[in-house]
Amino acid sequence: MIHSIGKWQLEVDASATRDVYERTSRGSPADCDCTICRNFSALGDTAFPSDFREAAERLGVDYHKAAEIHEWFGFRDNHLDYGGWFHCIGRVTSGPAESDRDTSPGEWPWYDLTDSFKIVVDNRRDLAFEEFGDQPLVRVEFYAREAWVLSEPYPGEGHER
Repeated sequence: MIHSIGKWQLEVDASATRDVYERTSRGSPADCDCTICRNFSALGDTAFPSDFREAAERLGVDYHKAAEIHEWFGFRDNHLDYGGWFHCIGRVTSGPAESDRDTSPGEWPWYDLTDSFKIVVDNRRDLAFEEFGDQPLVRVEFYAREAWVLSEPYPGEGHER
């Protein structure tokens, strides 16, 4: 089935994607006990805007199970910049080309869902769950600027899960 997300059209098998997310035990920010991931986990559903949560549902993606969540661009004004991504079974049928990403992240063809949440879509398989096997994948990467909600202080640069 064809789905739109941001600037991209995707042909996705949402049912097969949903099955993978149901079978995998990987991907929860709770899988990592570092302070950065615990803060992201503490944000709960508010970490993702409703438009993203609705798109994830249409694509069969469980947005509680990211392939990757990491710190990106640093901490300021009691907010942390996060990055991460999800996969779904399918392919990109139109939109900015993956080759548009051969530059620095600031120049990628981001699509702003909100002032503090952006996405970019490609066919990369980075850290894809093994349950996807060798099926063709779409990767939906996000950037999110999120509040620091833990009572403990931000631990410093360079933490990843």
